[in-house]
Amino acid sequence: MNAVNIEGMDLLHATFSRYYESPSHTAVLELLRHLATGEQVMSLPNPDEVAYDFIRLGQLEPAIVEGYRHEAASAQGVGQEFIHFILHKLETEPPPDPLSVPLQTPHDLDHHWVEFFLTGAEAPVVRLIDVLEWPDLVRTRLEAWLLEKPSLFDFSRKGVAEHLERVAGIRCDLEARAVMTQGDLDCHCLQDGIRRRTREAIQQTLAALPFKLAREELLRVAMKASALWSIGSNAQQHRKVLELCAREVGQRMGTTRQALEWVVAGARERSALN
Repeated sequence: MNAVNIEGMDLLHATFSRYYESPSHTAVLELLRHLATGEQVMSLPNPDEVAYDFIRLGQLEPAIVEGYRHEAASAQGVGQEFIHFILHKLETEPPPDPLSVPLQTPHDLDHHWVEFFLTGAEAPVVRLIDVLEWPDLVRTRLEAWLLEKPSLFDFSRKGVAEHLERVAGIRCDLEARAVMTQGDLDCHCLQDGIRRRTREAIQQTLAALPFKLAREELLRVAMKASALWSIGSNAQQHRKVLELCAREVGQRMGTTRQALEWVVAGARERSALN
């Protein structure tokens, strides 16, 4: 990431990530002006997603839209096109309220965090916690594999199970035909608790499974793990998220409750260190 990216992303984070605590149209318009200068907006990792922050704020607080128009009038080139894109979306293709649509893509998860950052509302965070309730696809597939009747000459299952435990830390009892590892295995494949595994570790874990996840299954697994990671990360940065997670521990069951306990413990440990 180059210097422009770092500067732009830092300013974006400073302006929007705690907007609900200190709303400032002035700060948002200064950010928009900064991004529209030269071609800085094009050096951001995902300009469309950055635009969403401005678009959603314009929907929630229409008074700022006139400020967008003023900035568009003085901007030039790519920067002006970026602001025109924001205005076009607001005027002709406004995005739906993120709480009204199904969670189907990683962008949907991101939009729920934008909603929280802008409003401080608990509802989008609760909906992200609900993602942790999704069925455990990896566990279901593993249990089905364990129940398959091995062929007379199938000597590989023991080796597969040993490799899976060695590489992924997922233990199966072949005689009992049961998965012994506790917790949500979807998240386990991509996360170490609430911490992300390395790309190499994820690839090795998925390759060790005795089946291949379909593309749609991988998306669901990735979204659940991303939800857990983002909840953990934001619980460390936002007291409102931490307090909500602590309350939700008493409302949830099973692996979701376990995951929230990790989130709360991690956030409180980091707070104690700071």
